[in-house]
Amino acid sequence: METEDQNQQNYNFNQYEYKKRKDQQELDIILNKYPDLDFNVPLTNTNQTWLHLAVLSGHQELVISLIEKGVDINQQDSAGRTAFIIACGMGNKSIIEILLKNPNLDRNKTTIGGENALMKLAFNAHLSLMDFFISNNVCKIDQQNNLQQNVFDILYSHNQYGYVQFYVKQVYSLEKKLNEGNNQLIYDFFKPLFKHEIQQNNIDFVIKINEKLQLQQEEKKKQYEQYQYQQMLQQQQQQQ
Repeated sequence: METEDQNQQNYNFNQYEYKKRKDQQELDIILNKYPDLDFNVPLTNTNQTWLHLAVLSGHQELVISLIEKGVDINQQDSAGRTAFIIACGMGNKSIIEILLKNPNLDRNKTTIGGENALMKLAFNAHLSLMDFFISNNVCKIDQQNNLQQNVFDILYSHNQYGYVQFYVKQVYSLEKKLNEGNNQLIYDFFKPLFKHEIQQNNIDFVIKINEKLQLQQEEKKKQYEQYQYQQMLQQQQQQQ
């Protein structure tokens, strides 16, 4: 039996879905009735277009319909934000994927503050999307904003825990390049990344991270050795 809270959640969800369908129907009517309507004309005093508002509202169907209509996907609002930058700030993976499929997308457009889409991901610590962007060279990594901050400076200043998480993951992505048990190599890799701690002489922080990484490396090594041993036993049993 559903609780009162569950009933309210279901009601809210149904209302949300109804509004989405209603918005889509209204847009379809407008698209069909006014085929020559300029959808690039700003609708707000901050120069946001239909596409900006569709992304802000999270309506994937509206975004797709507008792109099919041929709107300017790179149009900027008064803050210099494109639909892509807004989607990244929100961490809306589905809309980001839709926009990335468009060959006309300028992935490196910047806001009036000099921030690109990757920096917006960092600002809100959308770590999995950051990892995807960097691994696939979606945006310029070395972009600096008007304060001379890069994407890593922004991540550090807004989410130190996310900063650590992100770099721990990056170390493992380079695991094949790390010599087994070589603490110095790991430290050398971390040195430019944890420049904030090193500049503040917070070496203990870096050492703790290195120690944690080493323990995790050793644990992974043990797991792999156990796996190899089990494989060997299975082969011996099959040969008997």
